[in-house]
Amino acid sequence: MVKRKKKAFPLYIFLIIGVVVLVAGLLIVAKKYAPTKERMDLNEVYGSDFENGAAVILDGEYLETDAGTDGANGVILGGTPYLKLSFIKENLDNGYV
Repeated sequence: MVKRKKKAFPLYIFLIIGVVVLVAGLLIVAKKYAPTKERMDLNEVYGSDFENGAAVILDGEYLETDAGTDGANGVILGGTPYLKLSFIKENLDNGYV
C-alpha cells in the first residue's frame, strides 16, 4: 500500500483566517487612534473673560491675564488683533518700543 502525503490544506486555512483577523484588528486600532477632522472650539480652550478679549500665546505658552491688569492682554477690534503696550514692553520689547 502506498502512503499518501497529507495535504497541508487545514494549515493554509488557519493562516488565512489569522491574517484576516490580524488585518481587521489593525484596522480597528487605526480607526480608533487616527486623527479626525473634528476641531475643538478654541473659545472653550483659550476662553477670555473679557468682551473682544483674545488669547495670547507666546513661545507656545498660553499667557494668562494678570489679576492686577485692567483687561485682557490682547483684544480684537474690527477683525484686527491688538496687544496692550504694557504687555509688549514686558514680553516682546527689544529696545524698540
